[in-house]
Amino acid sequence: MPIGRSMRTVKDKIKGSEKQLHPYARKFKQVNRASLREDKLVQKKTERMNARSDHSTRVMFFAEIAKKSPEKLSWTVEEIKDITEVYLSRDDDELAALKKARRPGRPASSKQDMLQMRTDKERHEYKTGYLVPHLGDEETVRALKMYKGTGNMSNAVFIRIRPDSETYGEPEKSMR
Repeated sequence: MPIGRSMRTVKDKIKGSEKQLHPYARKFKQVNRASLREDKLVQKKTERMNARSDHSTRVMFFAEIAKKSPEKLSWTVEEIKDITEVYLSRDDDELAALKKARRPGRPASSKQDMLQMRTDKERHEYKTGYLVPHLGDEETVRALKMYKGTGNMSNAVFIRIRPDSETYGEPEKSMR
């Protein structure tokens, strides 16, 4: 019978796994494989959670824009691109302050690195097609105006917008 994949089942099945195992032993390899698998699963879970967080932050920003203009039910492509540019530059002031506060010749702080990587990733995604709520669609705008930050936006339509696009992208039903 094969040994389970999770760390708990591996430790339950292998007798003596609490003791020091020889690095070339079969039991050591099984425990090592299980622990690596658990680490990989935790990493994937955090990546999924970060992606959901990024999605909800993006939707909340566009919902706030929609709520600020209660009479407006549709935006043009140029207006959507301008709103997207504002969203993408939300961390520029903090990033500039962190760069200015750093002494010459010193490495960047972890916060600065994280902000820079996120900014670069989002800018690259914007060049290839950034997924935003379709503000040209009246139903999506109405859904955004009622959005309170919880629940899903399954009835909203999303489009991919690029800086060089002149028309709305192909509509997609939802981001996730």
